[in-house]
Amino acid sequence: MFFYLLNCYLFLLPFVAHTISGKVISCEGNVNSDIYLDFSLIKINLYTLKGDLKYVTDCNPKNGNFLIPIYIDGEYLIKIIAPDGYFFDPELHKIEVIGQNGCSKELNFNLFGLKISGKVLNGQDSSLDLQLSNQDGKLIERTVVDENGNYNFITKPGKYEISPISGSAQCLSQSSVKLEVGTVPMKIKPDIRIEGHSLTVKVKDEEGESFQGATVILQSDKEIKSENLPITSERPQPHNEGQKWFYEFKTNYSGSTLINCLPPGKYILNAIANKQKVFSLIEPLFNNIDPLFGERIVEVNSKTPEVTIYVNYFNLFGNVFTAKGSPLGHVTIKLDGEFKTISDEGGKFILTNVSPGSHVIKAEKEHFEFNRLHLHVSTKMIGQIKFSPNRISICGQILLAEEIDGISFQISYLPDNLHSLLSTNFEGKFCSMFKPGRYKIKPISSMFLYPNQIELVLNEGPILDLKFIQQKNTSITTETRQTSMHEAMMNVLTIVSSWGSIVQTWMAFFGAVMAILGLLVCVSIFLYQTINEMRSGISRIETEQTQMRNGQTQMRTQMRNDRIQLRALRNGQDQMRTEMNSMRTRMRNDRIQLRALRNGQDQMRTQMRDDMLRVSNAIQSLQK
Repeated sequence: MFFYLLNCYLFLLPFVAHTISGKVISCEGNVNSDIYLDFSLIKINLYTLKGDLKYVTDCNPKNGNFLIPIYIDGEYLIKIIAPDGYFFDPELHKIEVIGQNGCSKELNFNLFGLKISGKVLNGQDSSLDLQLSNQDGKLIERTVVDENGNYNFITKPGKYEISPISGSAQCLSQSSVKLEVGTVPMKIKPDIRIEGHSLTVKVKDEEGESFQGATVILQSDKEIKSENLPITSERPQPHNEGQKWFYEFKTNYSGSTLINCLPPGKYILNAIANKQKVFSLIEPLFNNIDPLFGERIVEVNSKTPEVTIYVNYFNLFGNVFTAKGSPLGHVTIKLDGEFKTISDEGGKFILTNVSPGSHVIKAEKEHFEFNRLHLHVSTKMIGQIKFSPNRISICGQILLAEEIDGISFQISYLPDNLHSLLSTNFEGKFCSMFKPGRYKIKPISSMFLYPNQIELVLNEGPILDLKFIQQKNTSITTETRQTSMHEAMMNVLTIVSSWGSIVQTWMAFFGAVMAILGLLVCVSIFLYQTINEMRSGISRIETEQTQMRNGQTQMRTQMRNDRIQLRALRNGQDQMRTEMNSMRTRMRNDRIQLRALRNGQDQMRTQMRDDMLRVSNAIQSLQK
């Protein structure tokens, strides 16, 4: 109680002293407002420059007038104290009292706005930009949600709309909040919520340059709602596969695309090139995390404004054709000397996960030869990856000939008639590769080989089954027949020449007819014999083939019997090993028994020796 009275005394002492002395300065002012304001809620405080409270007064509840007495010269602060949500201009007045001077002017406080406050439930650390607009869409004020998710506007009574600033990286649960401000501060309910964040995706090629026209694919585990998207935003059509949702976006001229209103969570981003452009043969895959699948896993939140995807790998598409232009399947495709894939039945192949840069692609297939392709793989790559054989095999064999090793063949390329030679090996076989085209193959040998020449077209696949057969003594027989026929003709002409002129003429005519007939007969006989010899040769070939098959069958039978005998021998060896092991075991047991018998004999000898010794001792004792 004593201390309370003492404090009151010390507080009132200066005022009482100045009242007695008559030095009092009155500072007057008004609280002004264009709207209704309860002045009874307003206080006016007097502070020293150090912040010490000196005086408190109320406003006139009718007109807002106030009066503050000052008793001591000095510098002071006069501040208006109003309920939360009322904002005045200025907030305080600074005055200096010297003698009777210091408050010559009115100290007015003008109400210029009321606070509108709200909260974004999940807006912590979001830095969300909000704007306050009037009914005409004119921007009144803008603010940033603070670290606790709170936001405030200061405005006058009227109708307004709160919405994210155009281009904001966040989307709200409501595209806008409409409100009407009265004569008191306003707290917006219910609270709004951030439903999604905008994500900028940039696509760059292997050199870091912007990639225009790429398709960005967003994969989500749930469907993304588009009700709250801005009017100008792209609304992609979703594609659903099981529990996965896919959305496609196109990059603009700067190689980027904006994905609006993504709910917080994890997503998978990928990108592919625009296949309608120069990428009909090359499909870039973009990634910077998982080089195997070309995916980018992104967790979207308020701190994920953008993500960049780079080209790391490519899928290369190609075809293999025959020289005629037909698809060629089952061709091995190698990249930089390592196996990558095999062409399908349609001649198509895909080289996956090819890194940017220079590469060598090679095609391989038995009896075909292809040129290597040297490629610089990049997004600027144009043209086609196409293989076509530059050389194909021609192979053959000589059958049933006296000599088969080292026989030469002339290979002529038509129509240029360019010649090349090749020879058979010790098995009578020949095989070599030639560029596609039309060829004539002719044996060069003293033997008569049938056929004497073959024409073929090499443009689809290898020719591996050419066969040439020797026809024996044909040339000698033909020459003999021709000589005999000539001698017969000479004899006929000699006899006819001795007749008279008339008979001679007639006979000459008759001889000519006979000669022609004889020639026809000889030719017929020659053809008949030649055909018979060919049939005999073919029969011999078939007989020899049959003999060869029979010999092969006998050899297989003999080999089968040999295997059976070998198996029987092995079984006999196994039995002999088993019997030998049994004999060794019996002999080991016999040795053990023999050793036991010997030990028993030794024990018996020892026992007999001891018994004889005892008997001898007993006899000696009896004799004594």
